[in-house]
Amino acid sequence: MTRTEKRAAGRGRPRSRDGGSEDTRRDLLVAAGELFLDRGVARTTMSAIAERAGINQSSAYYWFAGKEAVLAALAEDNRASLKVAREQAAADAPAADRLYRVVRADIAQMLTMALPFHEFERAATASPEDFPSFAADYAELRRLLAVVIASGVASGEFPAVSPQSGADSVIALAEGLALRHYGAADRAGDVAHLGAEMAVRMMTSSPVPAARARLAVEADG
Repeated sequence: MTRTEKRAAGRGRPRSRDGGSEDTRRDLLVAAGELFLDRGVARTTMSAIAERAGINQSSAYYWFAGKEAVLAALAEDNRASLKVAREQAAADAPAADRLYRVVRADIAQMLTMALPFHEFERAATASPEDFPSFAADYAELRRLLAVVIASGVASGEFPAVSPQSGADSVIALAEGLALRHYGAADRAGDVAHLGAEMAVRMMTSSPVPAARARLAVEADG
C-alpha cells in the first residue's frame, strides 16, 4: 500500500475518543491538510474537515473558530525550528553546536507536523495567499543556517564553502530524512539526532564536533 493509499484509508473513519482530546485537534489538522491538497483551500469547509476527521462539527469548532484558525495552526506547526534558528544565529557557541541544534529542531518539527512537510509545502505553494508566511519563513530559515555556517567558516570549524550552498545541502539532508521517516513518531528523537550528527559531520568531516554537540543538547534536557 502506498503512502497515498494509507492516508486515504483512514479518511472519515469514526473516532472513539471525545472531541476534547489533543488527538482530535491533530486529526482535524491532518484532515484539513489533506482537503486543502485535494480540493484547494477555498473549496474546503469546516464541515468537510470535521467529516474527514470523523468527528462532529461542534467538536471541530471546539478547537478552531474557523478555517482561518486551522490555516494559522498549520503554519505555526512549521515555525518551531525557525525560532531555534533565530536563537542559534545570534548565540555565542561553537558553530557546530549551533548547527546541530537547528537541524535537530528542524527534523523533529517535520516528523511531528500534522501534515508531511512536502505536502504542506505543496499546499502552501498552490495557495500562497492562504499561507502568506510560508515562503518568508522558509527563506529566513535558509538565511539563518547560512549565517551559522558562515561563522563556522570564519572560525575555521568548517571548510571554506559557500555558506548558502552549505545551508541548501543541510536543508536537503533534513527534508530527505523527514520524508523517509514521517509517521514514525516513536523514533522522531533518534532520527532528529541522527540528522543533526550527519549535518555536522558533513561540514566538519569529523565525529568529534557532532558528538560534543549532541552531549550539549542532551545536557539541556
